[in-house]
Amino acid sequence: MLFFIISKVKRCSISDALTLHTHGSILGTIMLEEIKIRKATRDDTSSVHELHMKSVWELCKDHCSDDQIHGWLDHRTPEGYFPAIDQGRLLVGIEDSVIVGFGEAVPGEVLAIYVLPDRIKEGIGSILLGHAMEIGQSGSSKVVLDASLNSIGFYRKR
Repeated sequence: MLFFIISKVKRCSISDALTLHTHGSILGTIMLEEIKIRKATRDDTSSVHELHMKSVWELCKDHCSDDQIHGWLDHRTPEGYFPAIDQGRLLVGIEDSVIVGFGEAVPGEVLAIYVLPDRIKEGIGSILLGHAMEIGQSGSSKVVLDASLNSIGFYRKR
């Protein structure tokens, strides 16, 4: 059993920690319903960047001020995803050649799960989280989870 700590929001005790079960494999592209999960490439950066901006603006607006969102996003560029891509820690979820979500993880930490706002609650985030957890678990018995306030409900359900 793995325990998560929501590090950007608050530190949780073990009794409050979230537990998740992983599935799937990050070793290749898999098909689950119509969603393919694969490692991101540099060709994906514009789509990932656009999805990231749209997701934060639409899904975080009830939890963060415009100033907070601007501070979070204003200096992000498509090229800013290159290190995560080059290190193989960024995954994308694709449906009909469109990136509908992405996740980032390193051993011991899940850094991000984002889904297009009009595609939330379809299981895309859960699929990405399963793959991100596989990366997070590699070489670590504890996985730290970075989460924004609006995503806590998503993680608690898993």
